[in-house]
Amino acid sequence: MCGKCRKQLIELRERYAVLGMTVEALYLYTPFFENLIYQFKEAKDLPLAPLFLSPYRNGLRRQFKNKVIVAVPSSPKRTAQRGFVPMTELFKSIGISVLHPFEKDEIKQSQRSAQRRARIAKHIRLVDVESVRGKSVIVVDDVCTTGHSLEACVELLKPVVSEVSCWVVALHPALMHQKRAKR
Repeated sequence: MCGKCRKQLIELRERYAVLGMTVEALYLYTPFFENLIYQFKEAKDLPLAPLFLSPYRNGLRRQFKNKVIVAVPSSPKRTAQRGFVPMTELFKSIGISVLHPFEKDEIKQSQRSAQRRARIAKHIRLVDVESVRGKSVIVVDDVCTTGHSLEACVELLKPVVSEVSCWVVALHPALMHQKRAKR
């Protein structure tokens, strides 16, 4: 990616309070970011994977050291259509493994109303408890638009993990008005 395009990725590297959770975000979700993540995920442009996280490789490796990284789930149908798991590919590009202990029903959050998005917890299940039991876990997602998917995953993890935190590649600007959580 050229320097001019890279400058269009607006770096946040901050923590925000979202639905009572602390969510750390790398970038602001802008139209440029939206097009880029769409190109990666839906156009299956896998060579784009490294450009999202590679500039922060060393810092992310330190931050995620001794943590279990788990991804917010996609539906099996979406995963099959893509032929890859986006969060796995993003983190593989910087040498970090991602677990997938959740299962999600066949629904698409981006096409649901805010009220219906809030009910996502009914559609996500923790199916591999043993992979996370007693561990310090970071739940990761590509985009946080409402926080409800992260919240559902966190609530499922709380009874079985020692610690849980949230990290996203990009945060929707509508969530930035919420008070920043302290570092």
